[in-house]
Amino acid sequence: MKQRKAASTSPQATVILGLLVLLLVLAIIWFPDKAFQSSLQGLNVWWKLVFPALLPFFILTEIMTGMGVIHGIGKLLEPLMRRLLGLPGAGGWPLAVGLIAGFPAGAAAAKTLNNEGLLQAHEADRLVSLSHLCSPVFLTAVVGTGFFQNPRIGLLLASIHYASAIFLAAIVSRTGRKQEMAANASQTGWLEHPDRNAGLFAKAAFALKEAQRQDGRTFGKLLGDAVVAAVQNVMVIGGYMMMFSVLLNVIGLSGMIKWISNTAGAIGLPSQSVYEWLTVLIPALTEIHLGAYSISQSDMASQMWQAAILSAGLAWGGFSAHLQVKSLTIGTGFRFARFVAYRGVHAALAFVTTLILWHPLNRWLADVKPSFFQHAGNSSDYNVLKSGIWFLISPMMLQFGVILLFLLILSIGVSFIWRGRQ
Repeated sequence: MKQRKAASTSPQATVILGLLVLLLVLAIIWFPDKAFQSSLQGLNVWWKLVFPALLPFFILTEIMTGMGVIHGIGKLLEPLMRRLLGLPGAGGWPLAVGLIAGFPAGAAAAKTLNNEGLLQAHEADRLVSLSHLCSPVFLTAVVGTGFFQNPRIGLLLASIHYASAIFLAAIVSRTGRKQEMAANASQTGWLEHPDRNAGLFAKAAFALKEAQRQDGRTFGKLLGDAVVAAVQNVMVIGGYMMMFSVLLNVIGLSGMIKWISNTAGAIGLPSQSVYEWLTVLIPALTEIHLGAYSISQSDMASQMWQAAILSAGLAWGGFSAHLQVKSLTIGTGFRFARFVAYRGVHAALAFVTTLILWHPLNRWLADVKPSFFQHAGNSSDYNVLKSGIWFLISPMMLQFGVILLFLLILSIGVSFIWRGRQ
């Protein structure tokens, strides 16, 4: 297995993190009761929404990597991923995980692949950016049903979110493609079959067995390591969410937003409008769970513009999620600045896509309701924010399996077609 690189942090990141910690300490000193309530709010969101969505996939990724399954699946996905996105076949796993579990599950899976030597630094950049997606359960159950009390809006937001992600993939897959293809051509493939003319399934079987041999851990040891690593990663994510929940509440209590809006009024801008926009945009830029709730409760003239701002916020992901990705990818050579730039591009694409597709999708999805609500009984009185998404773990795993199977079938088809042309 590939040795982990020494962790390194840029001076800018150190200063930012130091300021955040300082603000957190000051917040606890100035507003101890409010800070405690805010941390409980962040803990509540983490426990009911994030923990059940991420933990099974984190554990599964560690186990499947140790057993060589991801290596075998990667060989099967190689024809599709290389020709479509210029990424190794193993990258299909983080893409599927990020799509179903939501961020930052894709980043955690990408780091695991990087530690195994299945990803290069420039490939990790693009893979983490493409797999940084909102979970469909979060979009439809939490945002649509929980925040807007309308599952159809959740479906609209999900359709727009993934459509704009496809546009982002088309841009990302061609960023520096020539230089990276030249770099790939100069390096040997991972776990290559001794017979270069071997079939796709033979290569996958060889990669699986060789990865198992190189790992060498028993299943009991592998399971224990997977649980420890997964829980540690999820706890880090929970800490970030609690920290940003406290900071957002303190910003509101400090009067900073009101001071900025009054300053804007003094120079001729409408102070009330500035105040309303800041109360929406600051949470959206900082922590997307709280930001999505703030946007859903705002009084905007048009629901389309409300959805457009929310779509941009969901694609952006929030600084909290960005720092979660940063912490999960330390030591991989991952370029954080490029990731943030891609998040900005995705936000812009999501905003424009919402304005273009809002009315057509409204007509198309007029009578559609998410299928998973059959598991929750009567959705009219169902509040996902109270019960969490624990009951959706099994459907999520099933969806993950279906997506992975679809990618495998598509990749095998591409392999046969390409070989036939040659």
